[in-house]
Amino acid sequence: MFPMRRTFVLLIVLFLLCQPIFSQNTTIKIRVDGEIPKNHFIRTFFGEQGYDNDQSYQGDLEANLDEPGKISIAMIRKNGRIVGRTEFWVGEGEYTITGSTEDIDALGINPLHPYEKLDQEWAGSSPEVKKELIIENLDDFFGLYWLNAFIANYGDEELSEVLGMVSDELKTSPEYMSAKATLDTRSLKKAKVGEMYRDFSLESRDGGEVAVSDFDGKYRILEFSFTGCLPCIEALPEVKEVHDRFGNQVEVITIWQDKTKEIWLESSKEHKDLITWTDLWDQSSFATDLYGVNVWPTYILINPEGEIETIWNSYRKGRLIRKVENLFSKP
Repeated sequence: MFPMRRTFVLLIVLFLLCQPIFSQNTTIKIRVDGEIPKNHFIRTFFGEQGYDNDQSYQGDLEANLDEPGKISIAMIRKNGRIVGRTEFWVGEGEYTITGSTEDIDALGINPLHPYEKLDQEWAGSSPEVKKELIIENLDDFFGLYWLNAFIANYGDEELSEVLGMVSDELKTSPEYMSAKATLDTRSLKKAKVGEMYRDFSLESRDGGEVAVSDFDGKYRILEFSFTGCLPCIEALPEVKEVHDRFGNQVEVITIWQDKTKEIWLESSKEHKDLITWTDLWDQSSFATDLYGVNVWPTYILINPEGEIETIWNSYRKGRLIRKVENLFSKP
């Protein structure tokens, strides 16, 4: 049996049961030699779920994929530092990953998905050829995937033209919506201290829509996060302490930039069960782009008058609670 925390066993069962019948079944056979070093663990993301292993890296994983996707594998020290990482494209069928825990970067997969070959062509190409590859593959997921990865190299007019080539069917995909959100928010500069906050409305955990303006007249802390961010997960107990101690004075709003609702709601659930504060899904990255966030986690403190009072990045234990304590200890 694939070694994983018990929570993930339940999650993968629920995930498989909830997939549409037209999904494609994918099996990953992991045959990696060696033990995982002490004070390290391997984190795997596959099929919209996450798995942590701290002993060996052997076993099988299964998921139903609506479209080709990537399996991501990282060796991480317990202090959060990533010391090795690799990823592979997979689709329908069975794949085998081999290698050694001593060199995660050198793991191999068999067979190679066709997108792997396109990735290799992409990696050695000039910017002009990359753009040609995107246009040639806009009829499937690969083109949109790399459009988002290469989006900083497009001007507004060129990006708008490329997005206009996307079929109506793919315009409902998260990849298209993310690229469109980037175009829509480019005219806005990165949020700065002293400016008025920028309002947005996103889906909450209970299924309703919540806006920043719903809490006008109250202090608000916007926490920008995503599930694959280890410091973001590590921050949750401290965010809970802020909410429990100061919830009547400050509204904590966590914004998750996760690709799918399943990742947002189900991955790292053993940690997210702590969440009792406002918790939103930034499906298209609109809010993240609206504030120009490119470091996670990012915290933005908005005062009752709607002015951005403080912005800080990254998580260091104790810093968040100290900032809030100092805020409300002012005479």
